[in-house]
Amino acid sequence: MTLPTPVNRYFEFVFADSEPAPMQAKLNQTGTLRTSTTAKRWLPFTARQLITTRHFVWQASVLMGLGVRLTVKDSYHHEQGSGSIKLFNVVSLASQVGGHELNTAALQRYLAEGPWNPWVLTPEAGVEWSPIDDDHAVATLRDGANAASITFTFAANGAITKAFTEGRYAKQGKGYRLLPWEGRFSDYRTEGAVHVPFFGEVGWYVNNRLAPVWQGQIEHITHTLL
Repeated sequence: MTLPTPVNRYFEFVFADSEPAPMQAKLNQTGTLRTSTTAKRWLPFTARQLITTRHFVWQASVLMGLGVRLTVKDSYHHEQGSGSIKLFNVVSLASQVGGHELNTAALQRYLAEGPWNPWVLTPEAGVEWSPIDDDHAVATLRDGANAASITFTFAANGAITKAFTEGRYAKQGKGYRLLPWEGRFSDYRTEGAVHVPFFGEVGWYVNNRLAPVWQGQIEHITHTLL
């Protein structure tokens, strides 16, 4: 299978010291987030995440202030997205499983966070790549009734620096709205035999400008062959 030029460059970069093989990534994060693009307050969090083929789980502890903590859990598994918020990891404040909008948004996130587990971006993991130019390519993944596409930007050395979609479902009130969404990656380091970014930032575009809502640093990451 012939891959677009920047995608070949990416795999040569991230797998420079190894051969691509099925693997899972486990990572610990610290950072800050805010609940919307207009919120002025940034909240500190710690999180653990698992990423493997067509499956991720992200669980965070978010400090709201005055000792109040929320447990936020997002996942994609068996073709379903899910999300929940609990007070002190006990009292349920919000929960949703499945539905076209959530399933699609979760699959888009899984694909966009592929740089933390490069295996999930390979054709062997089901991803179809389409060329744009020497620095951009589109990754598409179909999983049952769900489908997601992400446009990736690649640096000269092959590293993925951006993951973008013109439309990702954003939860607004009791419904969803499609908005442009982007993740940015930097601070690539070698973990084992794989090169992965240790810093990420995510946001929505408002009036053609990126409004970040999440910034995180990888404190520890491991990749285990399956």
